[in-house]
Amino acid sequence: MGRLRVTMTACLLAVLLAEMSTAADETVLVTSTAVFPMIPSKQEMKDFQVLLSVEAPRKGQRVHTDIIVVHRISSDDKGLFTKASKAIEYICKQLLLMEYKDKDKLTIKIVGPSRDINMPPAVSNLSNPREAKKPMENHSAGGATLGDLLKVAVTDLDDSGRTGQAERAGAIIVLTDRSESLGAEVEDLFKDKNYAVHAVGLGTDHNAMALRNLASASIGGTYSFVDKDDPGNITAALAVCVGGHKKVLVPGTSTLELKAEPGVTIKEIQYGSLHTPNDPTKPIKIGALHAGETKKILVSLDLPAEGNPDDKDSGCGAKTLLTASFIRSSNDKAPTTRVVCVERPQGAPALGQGAPPSPLVLQQIVRIKLVHTIIYQIINIPAEQVKEKLKIEWDKLVTTYQYWSGLDIFLGGLHQEIVTMQKYASDSPFWVYYINSWISSHETQRPTAMGSSDNVVGVFLTQEVNIMVQVAIQVTNNIDIFCQEYGYGELKCVDANSLVAVISTALNENGLLCSNNDANSPLLARGS
Repeated sequence: MGRLRVTMTACLLAVLLAEMSTAADETVLVTSTAVFPMIPSKQEMKDFQVLLSVEAPRKGQRVHTDIIVVHRISSDDKGLFTKASKAIEYICKQLLLMEYKDKDKLTIKIVGPSRDINMPPAVSNLSNPREAKKPMENHSAGGATLGDLLKVAVTDLDDSGRTGQAERAGAIIVLTDRSESLGAEVEDLFKDKNYAVHAVGLGTDHNAMALRNLASASIGGTYSFVDKDDPGNITAALAVCVGGHKKVLVPGTSTLELKAEPGVTIKEIQYGSLHTPNDPTKPIKIGALHAGETKKILVSLDLPAEGNPDDKDSGCGAKTLLTASFIRSSNDKAPTTRVVCVERPQGAPALGQGAPPSPLVLQQIVRIKLVHTIIYQIINIPAEQVKEKLKIEWDKLVTTYQYWSGLDIFLGGLHQEIVTMQKYASDSPFWVYYINSWISSHETQRPTAMGSSDNVVGVFLTQEVNIMVQVAIQVTNNIDIFCQEYGYGELKCVDANSLVAVISTALNENGLLCSNNDANSPLLARGS
């Protein structure tokens, strides 16, 4: 093979890079959308919905991030361990590749039972004198269970958080093919912690529900699974759930605090697994945010008929209902604040007779209803009954919402997810893994690999994750063989930054070639 053809993936990456380079805002943005823009002043409102969005910037100052990779793979399957360790090694390399000014912003450690994973060379020493070690470490734990290994990981993250930078983010990446039950004791490890647990199950023998519950016990954790044990599939799946940690811009301590105006009652908050909390005034844990991430929170309010006579418009030109404050940490002296307002004119038409409801709010309502349907009516029924039950429940949703303006395309996208669910339920042994991963993605509003990197909820993909996944696919499918042909060892002529740069500049070229002419760019584009 003499050259690697530039594909549509290259075009996608170039567009993503261009968009990233033009992103100027480096602050978290809090926005709000009310289901209706106005409410008649004399009309009492129950369950008035407001959609809050917390949007992380695409670039900015990175938060120091500590990542611990926990592997618990069957000792009698050395082939799988070798494949998984190769994937872990490659992903860790890509996470550690970053701009020089950020070289001390990421620490990675590996924890596993007895067998070590080969580590890449040290990229840099940590700035913290406490650590005179490499940015990546191996810790063995003999024949420990997954619960034992998680305890080691949590203790290490706790120790890291007590020193060094005030703002940090912590994450644990779990890879296992074992069916281990993780009781409340293990899940309680993450109570009052700010860490994310991203669990990846390999094959058909792991405990999907246990891993999803483990991820749900953390802040922003996800559950993914891999249905094929080839290294490329494992590598790309890891890129899906780990890629965002390459650029963490908000620490794990971040919260969103809501304060209703007098007379307004916060009835319900729906965000992830948070649903109808006992105390709706308690801060909502947002946790670490990756570059370009958006978190959506649906808030239901009860409004009095006349509004609050003492209410001021707070500069928004309408009645104030709610104030949302995004707080990075306890040291945040200037939280990002959003005042939620709605017009309440005299003599306005009754709701339903004036402006239509917001499609953005309706989309979130439909998505939440679908997730609840899956959790409470679908996931525990026999697989052979799933296809018909899904069709019945989906038809109900469509009948209810199909005529609302702006929802047709959105419903079409969700319908594709339903079709895939039905396929897995009909002719795949992976149904229980797929549906748990799908729920996890929607609960956290983050991408999960549902069998492979080809099967994700696209709306949750950030640019950073998309690029890392596409590069992993290119490396696994093409670059390895290509570089060896030109005298380079396996993976050694590839790093994500160089590959992405090459792809963006090679759109008008005929192919990509490896070269050592430029020490800073192991891959160079060359024309015909």
